[in-house]
Amino acid sequence: MKHKDAIEALAVILKTNRTLSKIAVTNTGSEALDDKLGVALRDNAFHRVQVLDLTGAHFKDGGASLVDGLLKTPHALSVLNLEAAINGKAAATLLKGLATNPVIALTMSELCLNHVALDEDGNAALLDFANKTAEDGKLTRLALAHTNTNGAVIISNPIAVRSSSPYVYSDSCFLK
Repeated sequence: MKHKDAIEALAVILKTNRTLSKIAVTNTGSEALDDKLGVALRDNAFHRVQVLDLTGAHFKDGGASLVDGLLKTPHALSVLNLEAAINGKAAATLLKGLATNPVIALTMSELCLNHVALDEDGNAALLDFANKTAEDGKLTRLALAHTNTNGAVIISNPIAVRSSSPYVYSDSCFLK
């Protein structure tokens, strides 16, 4: 089975599935992943996906369609690993969306953006996300290695680190 066929099969399954809680689609090299996976997650109000690992997936639009689908999903994720999977623009959009979407932002416990080059807009969105979720959010692990921040935005921000469960900056992602 080719990567494209496997991804299409996964998208079909996700459109109606109510039991999968962890999805790992890593190092696929497929550019068809984002449209199908993002739409399937958004359109299935009954999915139970809690852990989404897309390490090294390659998206033709830099992950914009995936991010759009994630932000419109009616269900919260607890772990999101996008290491080397999306571009800086998509990451900024994701972080802005997380800062304004409490359903997802306040329930997420782990976020990995290693090897996603954040620009000035992305760094500002990261700081805003950290500020808005610091007191009520469940985020305990944040991986930012090789993002042009290396955690400095979070670590140097007293609002973000005063939470009862402080962020743990990590150089490596945590999904195995």
